[in-house]
Amino acid sequence: MRFIALLFILVASHLSAELPHRVKVLKAKKDASVFNSLRIVYKEYTNSLLALQTELITASRFEEANTVQTEYHLNLGYLKILGESYQFIFVPTKPLPKETEVYRNTRNNKISLILKSKLDAYIRELNESQLYYTSRGDLVNARKTTDEMRLTSLELEKINNDSIERKIPNDSTIFRGQKFKVFIDTISWHEARYQCEKRGGFLAEVKDRWIKEFLSKLSSTGGKKLWIGGSQESIKGKWVWTRGGRVSYLPWRQYITENNVYDRKDHSYLVLEHGTFTVFPSAFPKIDGYICQWD
Repeated sequence: MRFIALLFILVASHLSAELPHRVKVLKAKKDASVFNSLRIVYKEYTNSLLALQTELITASRFEEANTVQTEYHLNLGYLKILGESYQFIFVPTKPLPKETEVYRNTRNNKISLILKSKLDAYIRELNESQLYYTSRGDLVNARKTTDEMRLTSLELEKINNDSIERKIPNDSTIFRGQKFKVFIDTISWHEARYQCEKRGGFLAEVKDRWIKEFLSKLSSTGGKKLWIGGSQESIKGKWVWTRGGRVSYLPWRQYITENNVYDRKDHSYLVLEHGTFTVFPSAFPKIDGYICQWD
């Protein structure tokens, strides 16, 4: 697999050497932007794999822990390659434990969004360069620019074919310019996070009493437990939302402090239960549902 990735690098380097100067500059700018964005995603993924491996070992799921360890080291290798190529994203992947598949699907969804945005912008710039060379009668460089556009379009087509449909449900409820929806489905926290991100949203963030009161009414489902987005997963001992902001809403902090879970070093996840805050010490248990939010 590493050989395939290295082969991609060599081919890409050869093609880059044949590009006109104007296109080389644009390609270098695009690559640098892609590398920086993907590096963040892959670091987050490898950190999640390491944490998950620890949880699997604790649960005596040793064979699955070994599979996760292999995936962890593979992605450390990808992080080293980033800066030279990102073509390894197209390499076929091997099956993983269900919890890890959720992480990987989330990673792939983020990669898809990043690359589609970057490649769309790059194609627009290439189109302008093609017009530039054509207007000056430089047909050789115009053709080379066209070839680069074709290669980039093939990448974009591959990403679009592999991407996950992102659609906000029509029956979502609007509150203060944002949309929310309760899903009743017995799944784990990671599965719930993935389902929200697949739809282009995120697990709900309860940041003030108005959102809490709104969601309490929205989720009046007979006392069912519903996952929301806060956890101690990404930063041990610190409660954060899935998008990175700190859990600072006072009732949350009072609850998790009074129940001695605010400074726990293990992974814990936030739940809204009929308007009441609770904490689960593991992502693995499957509870009644989850709440998605869209900006």
